[in-house]
Amino acid sequence: MLEDDKRIMMQTAYDTKSYHLLQQIWDALIYVHKKPEADRYEKYLEDRTTQRNLAASYQALNTFNISSMHNGLTEGNNKIATIDIPIMIAWGEND
Repeated sequence: MLEDDKRIMMQTAYDTKSYHLLQQIWDALIYVHKKPEADRYEKYLEDRTTQRNLAASYQALNTFNISSMHNGLTEGNNKIATIDIPIMIAWGEND
């Protein structure tokens, strides 16, 4: 239930174009080390609020875990072990 409440809150923020709330969230979680310039940030806010079902997409990304390890949100299902073609893994420390 709590996960649904968070998803609904985020979707509502996008749907109502609550730029102040979205900027607070992004500053705390995404732009921790370096924030975009003010005019670019405004364009990001405008663009991101045009996307449909964005919160549901974020939830799907947060719960998708084919690794063998817990990712902090979801236990891995180790399906990565069944992939038999070359793969590239990208990771960023401050992304």
